[in-house]
Amino acid sequence: MANGLPLIGVDACVLIEAVRLPNGPSAYLLQAAALGVFQLWLVENVDTEARRALNGPNEATELDTLLSRCDISHHPAPEPEEILRGLPRFAPLLRHVNDVPIAVAIRAAQPDAFVSSNHKHWKPSLSPALGGVAVMTPRRLLEELGVPAPPKR
Repeated sequence: MANGLPLIGVDACVLIEAVRLPNGPSAYLLQAAALGVFQLWLVENVDTEARRALNGPNEATELDTLLSRCDISHHPAPEPEEILRGLPRFAPLLRHVNDVPIAVAIRAAQPDAFVSSNHKHWKPSLSPALGGVAVMTPRRLLEELGVPAPPKR
């Protein structure tokens, strides 16, 4: 916990969805962060990946607006040596080797949870390898926090 609030990390897909699907669970999640329900933990790699994908008109500006409302704990990208040390642990468990730096950062920082809507990349079964950090979807975290989620479609 940071500042008495849960420290919640998010994957790039959560940031992208919050911009592109303003009535979806990821947008509700960032609204909860803006309301002070939790502190957002943001790895540099995640921010970079989201910004690379958000190339539509005003999408980067919209992300900036959403994030400006949140209390954010910024985490630097892991050093190359840290990533190399993490490869044997994480590469067999992750769908893409590009996710290894994020997994290394999660294990090092130990946020209270890591949220991704991409259940093929980030599964709850990764929790032991991440040092016990819970991995869940935006909707599941909203439920855990007691925050209303949008209706399922």
